[in-house]
Amino acid sequence: MPIDLDKYKGKTLEGETLSELQAAISTHIEAEVAPERDRRKKAEKESIDGRKAKDARIERLSELLGVDVDADLDKVDVKGMAEAAKQVEQQLRRVTRERDDAVKRADEIAGKYATERRQLAIATEIAKHPFVDAEDVAALVERRVKADGDDLTFDGPEGKTISIADGVAWIAKTKTHLVRPAGEGGGGGSGFTGGTGAGGAKNPFAKATWNLTEQIALKRENPTQAAQLEQAARQAA
Repeated sequence: MPIDLDKYKGKTLEGETLSELQAAISTHIEAEVAPERDRRKKAEKESIDGRKAKDARIERLSELLGVDVDADLDKVDVKGMAEAAKQVEQQLRRVTRERDDAVKRADEIAGKYATERRQLAIATEIAKHPFVDAEDVAALVERRVKADGDDLTFDGPEGKTISIADGVAWIAKTKTHLVRPAGEGGGGGSGFTGGTGAGGAKNPFAKATWNLTEQIALKRENPTQAAQLEQAARQAA
């Protein structure tokens, strides 16, 4: 508020009147100066806080980059740091690629294991029955086998879920044309009719004609021939 000087007109500025006027002047000056002083204090505080934040950020960056903030910046090997960063990036890409390759290989191995385990389970049960052609039966069974985690099941009659053993037995019972009549000779349930010589059937142990179903059936029905064919396949490899 402005000072009311009219109240002092005609008065002698001494004693109590002078003290009152001085107090009024001081109050007026304080009222005018205080806001500006507060603004300056606030600006100074913001400036100090800002510098502290920047100093902390610079120190953190120096830790990440491995640069001493107190060192002569002209002596810092910026090119060397860039090269080191490039090498780290290359190493990271290589490690990432190797990890991805390892995951891919693990998936492939897991898939191969699951397939072989499935084929072995089917072949083992088929070998227990005198089917005319084990390979044809294996293809028929394969379409009905389902994997539930580590368990293998068979889609049986009327939508029932049964074991592979029961499923193969059901096929042998209901599809009698696939089963060799009792007492009939020949290749037996394996469906394998020849050896390794000219005119013979394919060797189920050979790499090019590998057939797990035929192997199991042949070992059950003619272990001597199975051993001979397996030995021949090893020698050829």
